[in-house]
Amino acid sequence: MTNSEGALSHLHCRTVWWCLVVGHVTDRRLPVTGRLSVCMLSLLVEGIRLQRQIPDSRLITSEGRVFDPQPQVLVIRDAAVALGVESEFIGILDRSLNTMQEAIAYRSKFGKCMRLILVTSTVHMSRAVLLFRKPGLDPVSAPTGRMRRNLYGQVMHEYVVMVWAFIRF
Repeated sequence: MTNSEGALSHLHCRTVWWCLVVGHVTDRRLPVTGRLSVCMLSLLVEGIRLQRQIPDSRLITSEGRVFDPQPQVLVIRDAAVALGVESEFIGILDRSLNTMQEAIAYRSKFGKCMRLILVTSTVHMSRAVLLFRKPGLDPVSAPTGRMRRNLYGQVMHEYVVMVWAFIRF
């Protein structure tokens, strides 16, 4: 049983959950699922798995335009629909450019009363939870993905950005 399966096995209430992390390419020659990075696709698959297990839950995707003409949030939404999620069960937050903005946008749009399952990479999870707690949210962690070979570089990046986020926000 994975961490997210154990942590979420008791949830039977209405749950809204969240899927983050950047990574897509706008190439209309590719199928929509082929436009997502491997990391993003693994997050989306985990999110869909959880959404199907929890009755009346919603999949919330996030990420605004950064370097690509098509916002990632729309690519993720289209990929979720292609993988069988009904569009009325998908919410989008399309103006946030970083994790703190995503947390603030989530709280602004959905409030604190709906349960939140935060799906992101294992390495990014600690920082993401910290930033979602800042505006008063209490996310349930659902980390996905394996650590990469360059673990030291990933961990150092996360700690540096966590310190920056703590100082800034």
